[in-house]
Amino acid sequence: MTRPARRNRWLPRFGLRSLVALVALLAVVFAWIGNARRRHDAVEALLHSNPSTRIAYDFQREDNKYSAAARPAGWRGWLGDHYGVDWMAAPEFVELQYPTPDDLAFLARMPSVRQLHCYRAVDLDDASIARLAALKRLEELWIFDGTRLSDAALVQISHCRQLRALALDLSPRMTGEGLLALGQLKRLRKLDLQLCDSLDSPGAAVRREHLEALARALPECQIRVTGDVETSVNDAHLGAVRPMESSAIALTTSGQSAHRWMAR
Repeated sequence: MTRPARRNRWLPRFGLRSLVALVALLAVVFAWIGNARRRHDAVEALLHSNPSTRIAYDFQREDNKYSAAARPAGWRGWLGDHYGVDWMAAPEFVELQYPTPDDLAFLARMPSVRQLHCYRAVDLDDASIARLAALKRLEELWIFDGTRLSDAALVQISHCRQLRALALDLSPRMTGEGLLALGQLKRLRKLDLQLCDSLDSPGAAVRREHLEALARALPECQIRVTGDVETSVNDAHLGAVRPMESSAIALTTSGQSAHRWMAR
């Protein structure tokens, strides 16, 4: 009489529900690793392209301001120490000096960015501004010295519908008609514009009636205009408007110390 074959008791047994739960858990883990990897690669590429980049992360935000003294606790701190802060934290503030179209291409791979400041943006063109549409959480945007930008850039900025604060140097290629595209930004609460010419100068591209029309389209927005003489527009009338203040202070400095949260 032959004995029935003995089953290997050391092999684990899984029911269908357990197997489905295990597969789902593994999918979540690998998705998290994949997102962290893409974020890490985007930050590394941006820092390599523009070493002067300054970045602040989500754990540094306190009451909509960023503190360089903030440090993540627990496992996030351990992971940041050993593998890099961008593996476990999302970048929310980015400051760029002399940004290039490539810089904005790398930045578009960081959808967590809420605030972006671009200084001396002489290399940016209209096509590069279109990449900002990928930043679905962008709430504050500053672009200064964007001399190559035109009305097309204003149209692209109007697609960033979450914007609450906007500061722009209007280039000679921008007109009052193009400025009216910003009326689509219904969440906008602060708008700071630097004009090339005085509002009342002959042949001015941006005239007083353009700003008053924009103020009517954005009744809850504080608009400040500076040119030869500082002027304020609010509720379609000239009046006092507080200057725009950045919500980002005490930022961490990136570059060589990008994987730490201590400012240089």
